[in-house]
Amino acid sequence: GRTSHLFSERGDLENFHLRFEAKLNAHGKSGIHVRTPFGLPFVTDRGGLSGGFEANFHASASTVTAGELALFGPKPSITLVTIPTDTWFSEEIIAQGERIILKVNGVTTTDFRDPDRKFIKGHIAVRFIDEPGAVVHFRKIEIKELPPIFKDDKERLQGQWVAVDLEEGGRNQKAGLNVVHWFFTFTGDRCHFMTRVGGKVSL
Repeated sequence: GRTSHLFSERGDLENFHLRFEAKLNAHGKSGIHVRTPFGLPFVTDRGGLSGGFEANFHASASTVTAGELALFGPKPSITLVTIPTDTWFSEEIIAQGERIILKVNGVTTTDFRDPDRKFIKGHIAVRFIDEPGAVVHFRKIEIKELPPIFKDDKERLQGQWVAVDLEEGGRNQKAGLNVVHWFFTFTGDRCHFMTRVGGKVSL
């Protein structure tokens, strides 16, 4: 059968808790890709395939197996859950930082860490393999964005910060009429400091 994909409009989803319900009949194959770029960059004998991690599930003649995480092959699982075909089940995908957790009917099936972080943000894509007679149903698809998780303080500080108060020599240097803002930019191990005074920038 050929592979079909349905992508989310947003392509910047990074840290989130995704929950959905699905039902699959005999011999069907489906799944949800997360943090995937838009498009089908990988070619298989079934057609194009998107990138990103996939929470996949597939059916035999009588049971559906769910709870597996895959990217260029399956990742280690704690357990897998089997459900009778044509039966609704719930699945959760919790992606936060380098950690991806899968739960099926409330059971944690996978708790995987991806230190390489090749796919850190992107779309969500529903995948379906069109086997003869196979039908998949989805309902109650919900997503809640989560705050990021940082490896250490250095990673947490990266980017530009704007100070409201600044203490120097034991004295609090509040921004007055002349000083509009203090800017701190952290890049790797370096910090660049800048003030803006009355519209004039000072380094």
